[in-house]
Amino acid sequence: MLHRVKDTTMPNHCISPDLKECALCLWEIGWSIEDICFVLGVSRSSLYRWQAIFNDLGTVTRPPSPLRGPTQILTHALLTACQDLFAQDSDLYIDEVITWLALVHNIEISPTTLRHNLEEAGLTRKILHKLMAERDEQCHGDWKDLIVQEFLPDGSQLVFCGRNKQK
Repeated sequence: MLHRVKDTTMPNHCISPDLKECALCLWEIGWSIEDICFVLGVSRSSLYRWQAIFNDLGTVTRPPSPLRGPTQILTHALLTACQDLFAQDSDLYIDEVITWLALVHNIEISPTTLRHNLEEAGLTRKILHKLMAERDEQCHGDWKDLIVQEFLPDGSQLVFCGRNKQK
């Protein structure tokens, strides 16, 4: 029997299909699980998992998950709709936009993919805020009218805050 020392130097490392097949062959010809794990530096649970995968698929390697696929790209029309949505409410969270896309446009998209699509289209939060401020002339005009109506013309009612720069 071999002397066993627990090897914790390489947890979660990628193991080649050849090594997995070798481990299963050794197990099949009668080696003990402990000896296989020690000699090849693999865990007992990995060995059982490889055996289950081999029994199900005839190979030690799982096929890629069908849930993974190409990144979903939003169409130009949907990006424009997102831009209009942000123009209406610039303080939306990504999950709110995801819900809106699912309910209104029947599109399921992950937060990461949505952020990536918006950034590629140049629709960062900073730019969306700027677009909204520049686009809403009516709101800007209403604000100017409010200032004229509500405050004294000498500016004595206005308070400005700023940061002093120390050199």
